[in-house]
Amino acid sequence: MRYCCILLFLSVLLLGCKESQSRKKTRLTDLIPKDRSASTDKSTVGLYIYVFELDRDRYPLVLEGLYDVNDLPVEYDSSNSFAGNGFISGGGDITTWAKLAQILTDSQAKVAKRTITYISENISGDVVITSLDKPSSVRYHQGGDASIGIGLPAGNVSLRLNTKPLIGLKQICRLNITPVYKAEIVSDKKQKSGKTQPMAWEFPFSSTSLNVPLRPGQFVYIAPNPTNFPQEGPAAVGQMIFCSDKPKPVIRFCLVACSLIND
Repeated sequence: MRYCCILLFLSVLLLGCKESQSRKKTRLTDLIPKDRSASTDKSTVGLYIYVFELDRDRYPLVLEGLYDVNDLPVEYDSSNSFAGNGFISGGGDITTWAKLAQILTDSQAKVAKRTITYISENISGDVVITSLDKPSSVRYHQGGDASIGIGLPAGNVSLRLNTKPLIGLKQICRLNITPVYKAEIVSDKKQKSGKTQPMAWEFPFSSTSLNVPLRPGQFVYIAPNPTNFPQEGPAAVGQMIFCSDKPKPVIRFCLVACSLIND
């Protein structure tokens, strides 16, 4: 029943978003967070972000299905670096989703996280998709054959979402997605009270950025590709974000679906 609900909800989202956009257009300001409602001269994009989770031994079946989800022209800052960091990506619409949803059902995938956000034109928004509760190291592929090891404090992984309009076209935007690691680091400097001051720190994994033209009713996904994980040493970026051994070995992947574009 749980998997039928997943299929039904996303099917309604992808099929009915254009109709609901027209029907509720006058109420859009009620949906947009107040701190962004002032930007009435800019388009606003509504996005659903899903994180799916399944047992690791069931992932090969899902990975095979994800490779077939290639109906959208996804572009990368560096396709070699994107793959080298252990990622794959693709996208589609309701027809594509129907095929993928069946595979997720067969693999007993579940929704681990669901978020809706509204992104104003040229204003980035961050959505947390996972957390690391202790320091770790990651292998980051920067381009060509170059890769570096990076030590990370405990923190969160977010997807930084940014949308831009396509000149002369309505009901379509260019969505940029960049994974970003964010943490608070305790500074050596002390305040007058004698307490240390935590500082915000972030590291954008810029070489894993992707861009895709997206319409209401379409989606794009980011998922791990275990065949590109290192055999030893620090984990790849995709491995660090989407794989976990506790309390049991699981793999996750992220899907971003466009629900509306107010332009």
